[in-house]
Amino acid sequence: MNAASMTGMTALSVGKDIRLNSAEELEAVLRHIGATRYHSLHPFHKLLHGGKLNKGQVQA
Repeated sequence: MNAASMTGMTALSVGKDIRLNSAEELEAVLRHIGATRYHSLHPFHKLLHGGKLNKGQVQA
């Protein structure tokens, strides 16, 4: 399995059409998902912690 085949993958989609042959492969896939889809990478999170949102945007 390579990074290109993991594009768009979520933790829930690991089982679909993916053959993992070892615990190490599963760990690598989950770590890749975490590195690319972690909540701190979301634009809202960056705006929130960058002080760019007003009170109404935070409340929404």
